[in-house]
Amino acid sequence: YFSIPQVNTTNKEHAIMSLPVYVSIINVFVIIAPEVVHADTLDKCNMQTYMRRGWCRAEQLSCKLGHGGLDMYWSDGGELRPFNEHSLPRHVGEQNWASMPFEVFSSTSEFTCCSRMHERDADGNAKPCDRHALMLPMLGLYANMLK
Repeated sequence: YFSIPQVNTTNKEHAIMSLPVYVSIINVFVIIAPEVVHADTLDKCNMQTYMRRGWCRAEQLSCKLGHGGLDMYWSDGGELRPFNEHSLPRHVGEQNWASMPFEVFSSTSEFTCCSRMHERDADGNAKPCDRHALMLPMLGLYANMLK
């Protein structure tokens, strides 16, 4: 895939929920994470912030569970690099970069829904946490791996 549909909310939600399964069956996984400023939040976005985001960790873990994480690459706008211990630490700056994909549900994973304090929908109901929404797809991948 290239990006998630943004206009139709239902299509967007379906696409997001299918990410773990989709990523688990692809042949090549490429992360493009240039240094940019988010248009809406004005937050800095780069490879470091990518590695902290819960959904991004879920994508990486899905790839690893699906086929061992073979053929994973990343770029910050320059050359395409292998997603490994030789190319990541210098750019990500995290000591535990290798375990980060396995920390999808940890308190160190950043989810937009949590940072927005689970804002309410039009009916006044709190929107569910993405950590909960990710649980079944990720459990399905674990179960598939154990077959």
